[in-house]
Formats: sequence, structure tokens, C-alpha cells
Amino acid sequence: MAQSRYLAGLDAEQRTKLEQKLLARQTGRCFICDDPIDLMLHKGQLDIDHIDPLIEDGLDAENNFAFDARVVQPEQGGSES
Repeated sequence: MAQSRYLAGLDAEQRTKLEQKLLARQTGRCFICDDPIDLMLHKGQLDIDHIDPLIEDGLDAENNFAFDARVVQPEQGGSES
């Protein structure tokens, strides 16, 4: 799978700000399974995925990211970027 250069270039403060933006944009829910997301409870467990995968010419940009809670609830499958 292709890795995000955008995400890799963020420092801890920038990543936290991005996570807060994504949580607000997604109204606190996973974009795949619609389960609730709690940044404190799931700290370090959440995956940020590309909505449109890089392999399908999706952008490596903030507006193409979303939280994917499937790593927190593995019975729903694994995350793929």
C-alpha cells in the first residue's frame, strides 16, 4: 500500500490538529462503519485513511483523509490506505 507523505511530514502538534479537524468533519463517527470515535479512548489506535486511495489517483491531502475505526474493532476488517 502507498504511504502518505503528507501524514509522515506532520509533527505531533500538527497531527493532533488534523485529528481534531477530522473528528469534527466526521461528526465523531468512523467513515466506514459509522461507529463513534473517541480521541481520548482510542488514542494511538485510530487509522487515518485516504478516502480515495492513492493507488486510484486519490490526493495525498487533508481533504482526502478520514478516520477509520476498523483497527479498533478488528472484527470489521483491517484498514487499507
